Amino acid sequence: MTGRGFGFMLLFALLLILGLATGSGEIFFGVFLTGMVFVFALSSAVAGILVLRFVFSISDKKVNRGNAASIILSCRGMTLLPVIMKIKLILPGDKLHLCAAQIWGIKHKPLRFMPLCPHRGVWKTGIKSLCCSDIFGLFSFRVPASHYANSSVQLTVYPCIFEIHETPPLPVPVADYMENNLETADHGDSFADTRLYRDGDPLKRIHWKLSLRTRTLHTRKYEMSADRMAAVVIDTSKKPECSPELPLNYADMATECASSLAYFYFSAGLTVHIYTSDDLDNILINTKDEFIKAHTMLASAEFDTDSSVLETVSRIIGELSYFSALNVITHSPTPELIELLSRVTDLRCRASIICPDLKDNADIKGLLSNDIRTAIITRPHDISERLGDCV
Repeated sequence: MTGRGFGFMLLFALLLILGLATGSGEIFFGVFLTGMVFVFALSSAVAGILVLRFVFSISDKKVNRGNAASIILSCRGMTLLPVIMKIKLILPGDKLHLCAAQIWGIKHKPLRFMPLCPHRGVWKTGIKSLCCSDIFGLFSFRVPASHYANSSVQLTVYPCIFEIHETPPLPVPVADYMENNLETADHGDSFADTRLYRDGDPLKRIHWKLSLRTRTLHTRKYEMSADRMAAVVIDTSKKPECSPELPLNYADMATECASSLAYFYFSAGLTVHIYTSDDLDNILINTKDEFIKAHTMLASAEFDTDSSVLETVSRIIGELSYFSALNVITHSPTPELIELLSRVTDLRCRASIICPDLKDNADIKGLLSNDIRTAIITRPHDISERLGDCV
């Protein structure tokens, strides 16, 4: 019973006592009418609880961030008396939505909701609670969970993909031997030639027989294939507490930049390797199915983890001959990260930093060189406008 119901019951009791004390027919008639309203309200609310059944559904369980999800709440069952259903829904982004609808008769028009999905991720949506009340608001009963099907559905909100109007980087040698596009380099699987020794060359690569015969140190050269691969690293570590609030959430920015870069490289025929700093989500993209898998991985990737992007970048540098481009997406560039990327550019590999903001970090600005490309992304439209500077 609601607060209004208790007040109405108190009025009924006072009228009844007054009627018994005075014996007035008019007062007893008021008691009769009040009692009828009370019985009507209780009957309609109880009937609604007993006969109505609800089905929660989503027309498409996969939507892009910024689009609306189509949620449908259907009702079946015949009610001879009108009832008011008070509905509390869980929407994408863990938001609660309260609404009410009047239900009466046999056929009931389904309730449709079109909530916007502001953030990427895998969100639990569904019915949090249903209450059935009479049209006077005197009684309100919670509908048992057994009376509504599919009360919880997972909705996947994918990061958007923006078009990048640039030319992909040229191929560079990699250590995997292939028969096509062969080039010679200082490491690989197939011996090709020799060259004069240079300071810093490993001793194991010296061609000793030729060196003894010519009395000059020579180093082996190898055949390698010119495969094109790009690396995209996403910093999923915890953000500093003082990080400013921006129009574009960092997790949304990072995954949408990664998705856009991966699609750009993949469409141009390059192999793409996506890394997260927690090492939980790494994927190689060579085919359309692998890109779809990577896009799904980016939708569900976890952020604010105990991880270090420096360790991931350091590991990639150890295999840098595989890559023609290294794009690092981070919320807070550090001098250590910039130093690592400087080593990348020294080895003739394109390096870039993609971050939300640098205006309050003058020290980092001073460390950045022209060889390290930078893109500041604070709003969705910045991705298509500025991300091309990094490829």
